[in-house]
Amino acid sequence: MWTVNEINPQFQTPDGKPMQPVTPDAPFLSVAFRNKELCTRSGSCVGVCPTGAITIGEDLYPRLNTDQCTACGLCGKVCPGGEIQFAELSQQVFGKVPTDHSFDGQVAETFVGYATDTRLREGGSGGGVA
Repeated sequence: MWTVNEINPQFQTPDGKPMQPVTPDAPFLSVAFRNKELCTRSGSCVGVCPTGAITIGEDLYPRLNTDQCTACGLCGKVCPGGEIQFAELSQQVFGKVPTDHSFDGQVAETFVGYATDTRLREGGSGGGVA
């Protein structure tokens, strides 16, 4: 477990040593930082990050601000990308391996909808279905 030094607020490893800068290939991070092809763009990592170290970049993939990352590992725990094998899933569902790497990916149809109750719509968040 990573901790914060109460006297000097810098992050420390379990043995009390100052934490080294986090690199995007750190094993506790979301798979999106190690292999973009596994990123489902769910945004789960952005939402769970307690320090706001993860944002969505212009390419719609997560970006990590290593200066803000505390190495808590929450992004890696909520990331669905490591569990989904997209090539095999597309082969099973669509009968072919995907060649389209756009934001929507390979889909049969796309629909847009929203709650007609304004209170629900304003209090909710967007999302998707895989």
